[in-house]
Amino acid sequence: MLCARCDRRNIDASAGSVEELQRIVAQIRSYGLGCACVRGDSGFCREELMAWCEAEGVDYLLEELAKNERLKAEIVKEKEEAKAQYQETGRAARSSKEFVYQTRRVGAVHDGWWPRPNIWRKGENPRFVVTSLRREEWPAQLVREHYCARGEMGKKSD
Repeated sequence: MLCARCDRRNIDASAGSVEELQRIVAQIRSYGLGCACVRGDSGFCREELMAWCEAEGVDYLLEELAKNERLKAEIVKEKEEAKAQYQETGRAARSSKEFVYQTRRVGAVHDGWWPRPNIWRKGENPRFVVTSLRREEWPAQLVREHYCARGEMGKKSD
């Protein structure tokens, strides 16, 4: 384990994360090792952290980029396709899209299926993942597997 901190509900979840990463990455690099990729949930998807990672050459894969009208507008066609599929089958439907938003690679996601917006019985539920992993080295399928592994840590394998 590299770091453990108590969750204090009276501050932003990302408070102090850049300082912790500076310490951890420096420690890893002092052993001559590279820092492969920072993975995190919505509590860590902040401009300050992404900018620090980019400046220091540390890749990141973060969920969830805060929803806004511009992001939602990117997946209108995919949302409609999923909605039509849901109406036809009565089952949860998926459609996919990957795009660039503010110079960053983004995909719509739900339940770890990257990059996919889902339409469920209760309505749409798109979420957005942002990554610095380069498309040439990390096609969408590999990014999805890497991201999903975040949710599988600590689970017993068969």
